[in-house]
Amino acid sequence: MEILIKIPDEVFEAYKHWDENKVATVEQTLIAHGTVLPEGHGRLIDANDVDNHIIGSVDLRDCPTIIEADKG
Repeated sequence: MEILIKIPDEVFEAYKHWDENKVATVEQTLIAHGTVLPEGHGRLIDANDVDNHIIGSVDLRDCPTIIEADKG
């Protein structure tokens, strides 16, 4: 399962630099090892959905959005 969550930068940095000698919760471990979407990323679509349901040329602007673009 993949989950997208928004957390403050300082919380992520604290979890990322967690002292391995301390006990961490499952959530802290998952956040520390998560993948960060880059600032300014475009909208994310399901390319498999496009491949499986459309024949011929595709205008990607018409594809359903999974995650909105980062306006930052």
